[in-house]
Amino acid sequence: YVRAVLDRMSGLRERYRAIYVTRTKQLQSQICDDFPMARMVKGRSNYPCALWPNDFPAFTAEDCISTKDRPCDKTGGCEYLVKKGEARNAPIAVLNDAYFLGETSGPAMFSGCNLLIVDEVDSIISALTDFIQFTVTEKQLKKFKLAPPWPMSDSQQGASLQAWKNWAG
Repeated sequence: YVRAVLDRMSGLRERYRAIYVTRTKQLQSQICDDFPMARMVKGRSNYPCALWPNDFPAFTAEDCISTKDRPCDKTGGCEYLVKKGEARNAPIAVLNDAYFLGETSGPAMFSGCNLLIVDEVDSIISALTDFIQFTVTEKQLKKFKLAPPWPMSDSQQGASLQAWKNWAG
């Protein structure tokens, strides 16, 4: 069914774009194999930084020091930004659900699509919960010399929403 819709869209004069959202990078690759016009982009941590490509995966595009005002000037540019541009301009952009949620709440570079396909839609609830979840680890607490709104030996049941709001303030 999806192939029929996309084939019909590609025959029209107007520019149609689809976003195919799936759970894993492996499924992203499978979709790209099935649809040659599709282009995939993954999160920054999946690409080397153009400034230090030999240090990948220890140093990734996520760690890169280039900014919008001062982009990377290496020949060929940032592989992450190249892949993102290719996916943005393709008839079908293939994203994993975590990347899609991050894009929709931030840069919105993939807005304006005509068709959104969410593969395994039953798993999007879990992805959304992971996306909006706020976690503070013991390591982070120690690093910033903070204490949670309850003693660590107590259960989290004692911490109310108001206690967390006061703590965060």
